[in-house]
Amino acid sequence: MAVGGRNDTGRGHSARLAGRLRAMDEPAETDHDRVEITPDPTKMADIVATLETVSEQLGDASIDLLRRAMDEGATRPPADKALASARRAVDKAIRTLDPLQ
Repeated sequence: MAVGGRNDTGRGHSARLAGRLRAMDEPAETDHDRVEITPDPTKMADIVATLETVSEQLGDASIDLLRRAMDEGATRPPADKALASARRAVDKAIRTLDPLQ
């Protein structure tokens, strides 16, 4: 019988389940078996610096947009919401990458 546009014989699920069960039986890696590979701190610092510049540029663009809207007697432009969201995303990336420096 075709389910979801494919021929579903039920055998695919059993094969996947068997593979998962075999994987569970394999011994887990221990900490001494792992090699810690970390990013180059200098490259991370450069990336974080670039992101900080982008964050500042987004903030400046937002302030300029709000000033223009105020001068024209308009309300908050929808584009400011997008700029604020982008800046928050960049700031989050900075916080995420900062420990890697």
